[in-house]
Amino acid sequence: MRRFEIYLSGKAQSDVDKLRFAIVFKFRAPLTAKRYLQGLNKKMQSLRIGADAIQVDEELSKQYGFDIRRTYYKEMTILYTIEDANVYIIRIMPQSLIIF
Repeated sequence: MRRFEIYLSGKAQSDVDKLRFAIVFKFRAPLTAKRYLQGLNKKMQSLRIGADAIQVDEELSKQYGFDIRRTYYKEMTILYTIEDANVYIIRIMPQSLIIF
């Protein structure tokens, strides 16, 4: 299997920051935020091996203009693309916001 390096786009990092803020301040659950974000990070790092096993999502690729793949962590969707030996995480968003 191929091994990949993982990179977060600025938008994906912003998504993580907003998620952290919402859990900590809106829901007043800092410990939950810590655990949730650790799990999310673990899921993203799991893409180091096997990221190319997930098929390209044709509908999302039309929206973003390049080959997009997606995986999930709980209620969140992780959108990413592969270029050479790199996985670029484009967005991290609630599954409910994926509309075709």
